Amino acid sequence: MQPPEASAFSTPAPFPSLSGRVTPEWIDRNDHMNVSRYDSVFDAAESAFYAHCGIHGRYQARRRGLFRLEKHIRYQRELRLGAAIAVTTQIIWTDLKRIQIFHQLWNSGEGYRAATMECMAIHMDLDARRPARIDDPETRCRIEAMAAAHATLAAPEGLGRCVARHPMPSG
Repeated sequence: MQPPEASAFSTPAPFPSLSGRVTPEWIDRNDHMNVSRYDSVFDAAESAFYAHCGIHGRYQARRRGLFRLEKHIRYQRELRLGAAIAVTTQIIWTDLKRIQIFHQLWNSGEGYRAATMECMAIHMDLDARRPARIDDPETRCRIEAMAAAHATLAAPEGLGRCVARHPMPSG
């Protein structure tokens, strides 16, 4: 899996956070991508997204980082061996202390959405172990620019979904 080239900062909407292919070790006994690999793909996409925003080694050396508070994954269609995949990431909301993002995992070869992950993270002062606003000017600028670009997008289908009890079909 490859993160996007982040040499020149840009604010694509949504952000192309990852691309790759489903590999043999990701396949389970049902002959499709195992759910644990969806988590791995989303985690890698999220790390690439935050690195593009400036939250990476130099930033973390200042003892700042993000803790994920909540996540919700929806598995919508299976991914099979060799499928070309891509993840896009959209900032839904931020107050520079918390950030809500929505990832969409696509079968880029066949053009369908296979899964989504919505999550909320909180920015932390790692020495105090307390929430803190993002105080690095460059990182703050990057996140604000990305949030502004993403605010022009429609809300993704499935945003705000929760696990709910559904009646069983009769029959």
